[in-house]
Amino acid sequence: MSLYVRSLTHNKYLRLYYSVFERGEQRCDIARRFGRQWLRSHRVMWQNLPIIVARAIEKQIAKAQGTDRFVDVHRTTVFTSSRASTYQASPRAQMFKDMETANFEVHMARTTGTQVAPPQHTACVYTAENEMAIS
Repeated sequence: MSLYVRSLTHNKYLRLYYSVFERGEQRCDIARRFGRQWLRSHRVMWQNLPIIVARAIEKQIAKAQGTDRFVDVHRTTVFTSSRASTYQASPRAQMFKDMETANFEVHMARTTGTQVAPPQHTACVYTAENEMAIS
């Protein structure tokens, strides 16, 4: 018997942006697989991210509890910030526009000071599980 689990995801996407767009070919699986200019030939299908998260949670529940549960990501909420001077056609601004188009609830704050990239230990991992997010 399959049990139903409803999930809300709340994410801080600043790390995601730097992980995907600012790590370079040597440290990013996506860039290694598709090339440094991968955004010119591919796009991120943000609408698939909740599905990837749900499948990952299902696997974790199955491993931890030995049960078969369907996970539905009910809502994806994004919290981020940028400077008012951020170029609106930049990959960063476009990422959040694409997320809104994918029906994510995006909360964009304005940064008044300097914006610093997160520590370099952030992962950029391209696997078979998240392959459906790049086309």
